[in-house]
Amino acid sequence: MTKASAVNEEAILLTSLNSISSSNLNFTIVDEAVVISWHQAPDTLEFRHSYSDTQLLKRIRQPGQALVKACNNKQHSIKTLLDLTGGWGIDSFILAHHGLRVTMLEQNELVFNVCAHSLKCARSINSTSASAKRIESIHTSSLDFLLGLEDSTSFDCIYLDPMFPDHK
Repeated sequence: MTKASAVNEEAILLTSLNSISSSNLNFTIVDEAVVISWHQAPDTLEFRHSYSDTQLLKRIRQPGQALVKACNNKQHSIKTLLDLTGGWGIDSFILAHHGLRVTMLEQNELVFNVCAHSLKCARSINSTSASAKRIESIHTSSLDFLLGLEDSTSFDCIYLDPMFPDHK
């Protein structure tokens, strides 16, 4: 990809993100990350999303991860996983790093576009390329995806991690 086409793709992404956001949100692209800033005077919050973040890379390389153990069995025959609630894609990225082929679903357009851009960047970085290439990200609701599955489509594991579990 040429530098001009990369800049053009980033401009299209930022235009898309800004069209679905509120006036208090601002998006910028810094290297391989999307930075989301929210400003409501006098406060400003900033969130940086990247699959090549050093803290994330350190976390995914830790042995004995509970998430990886939970999404596998003693025979290690789980190779494909469907993540019904992809969100920011961190769990999917961890599982892909440990060898699973992941289909990640996200219905929120803003979150999906940020993750799709981060995945594209991660595919071009040596340390994250293999993991990112094992993830297919789809912008859809879980219900629509499941209702549209063909009979021949199957997954070894279905992962459902609701963002807000029930409280007492």
